[in-house]
Amino acid sequence: MKNKEHCNATKILLGMKPNKAIHAFMDAYSATMGWGHRTKRHDYKMIEAMCLLYGKDAKFEVGLHIACDLGVVTNKDVKIWQGLIDVGLIGKSEGVLV
Repeated sequence: MKNKEHCNATKILLGMKPNKAIHAFMDAYSATMGWGHRTKRHDYKMIEAMCLLYGKDAKFEVGLHIACDLGVVTNKDVKIWQGLIDVGLIGKSEGVLV
């Protein structure tokens, strides 16, 4: 996912305002390493570091970012959840993980 897609997933799936700095920092190596960037800054240490910087709720955003990059959560999943919001089956603030 691109940073814009990570931010969108955060907003829709977690019901949180995305922190663009988290995604930019995590994906800083993507331009030079491509898919391999996931070997950097995509682990539990990043969750701990971002919680220290941005508060305990950062763990959800970092965890979702990692899940998205690993393909556990896809853009299709985000679109399905958005569809549920659009038809009123769930509220905008009802995140999956939070």
